[in-house]
Amino acid sequence: MAKSHKLEIRQLTKNHSQKDRTTISKIILGIEGIQIAWKEEKSFRNQVLGFVLMIGVLIISNPPVLWWCLAIIAFLFVFSLELLNTAIESLIDIVHPQMHPGIKKIKDIAGAAVILSSLGILILGLTIIFMFFTL
Repeated sequence: MAKSHKLEIRQLTKNHSQKDRTTISKIILGIEGIQIAWKEEKSFRNQVLGFVLMIGVLIISNPPVLWWCLAIIAFLFVFSLELLNTAIESLIDIVHPQMHPGIKKIKDIAGAAVILSSLGILILGLTIIFMFFTL
């Protein structure tokens, strides 16, 4: 490969590299990803609704700050898995738009991660309700 082509390729990769972006630009891109998920993914909007309900329960029950932290961290985990699931499904749909048993398997497993984390949130919410409304 000619020297000028190597330099061109290196420059192209450098311009598009995540490593070279500033922290602010990475945050902006992340916020854009959240906005896309909000617009396009009903399940993400449902998770946000669940978060709002959990905040309501926490306000009413007024538990110690540790319970607030657990709930917020748990929801951030669910949101993260939901976004990863969306990213995986979007990538698969671009790379291989036709249905294939292997692709279904990948999508089902990624979806299962979201379901399990959501179950954890439900258990946490029920625990808060039980502990602070029955005692």
